[in-house]
Amino acid sequence: MIRRTTAMLLAIGLMVPILTLIGNGNAAAASNVAASAPAGQDFDVWLRAGGKVHVKSGSCRDLTFQVRHNGGVLDSFDAEVEVWRGSKYLGQTFDYQYDSSGPLRASYYWCPYEGLGKLRLGPTDVEWTDDDWASQGQFWDSSRAVITVKQHQTCRVDWSRKARGRVKVNAKLRFYAVNAYRWANAPKGTVVKLQRKAPRGWKLIDRARVGKKGKVHLDGRAIRKKTRYRVVQSGTNRTWSCEREFRK
Repeated sequence: MIRRTTAMLLAIGLMVPILTLIGNGNAAAASNVAASAPAGQDFDVWLRAGGKVHVKSGSCRDLTFQVRHNGGVLDSFDAEVEVWRGSKYLGQTFDYQYDSSGPLRASYYWCPYEGLGKLRLGPTDVEWTDDDWASQGQFWDSSRAVITVKQHQTCRVDWSRKARGRVKVNAKLRFYAVNAYRWANAPKGTVVKLQRKAPRGWKLIDRARVGKKGKVHLDGRAIRKKTRYRVVQSGTNRTWSCEREFRK
């Protein structure tokens, strides 16, 4: 009987430090999350955006992105993200989710009249609750992300020919003019390049400027065997680049 009592006391004595270690492990994990967060925040938050938006019509659209965090499973997670174009404030988003640790899928409803270029996302006003709504908090996160919005542009090869060591191309360039709400020809004087596929990338073989009606003629040195060529326009701060490949 004395031996059983002694064994039970020893077992209880061993369990206490084990439970203490488990409790300290949870506290350490929470402490690590708080330590990784910027000063004044309960946990870290960051934004992830798709990056490039090609405008092909005058319609408004949702620009989607994600708000991520390392706060674990939360009863509720709300994020209001500011949206800026340069120094101009455009507005803010409001998105939320419940009982989740995953990324919050957010969006900003952009319209063409708000302008083209780089849209900056952030800072973000965050509100959260946890532990059956017993714990809650609010803080501002300074993370940033960028979505670039530009007019879509197309390069079309209307005619091409290879003869006597030369390759000749007639091409036409068009873009969607946001301010006019219609498709338009590339401006006169726009620089267009003709390139030939080389062992290491692409080799420039001609350069010309767009004339009337968005049309351009290119004439470059060819090689005997059939290979890939392409017409390229590098784009502007308002219009995306375009390219069109062909084989000759």
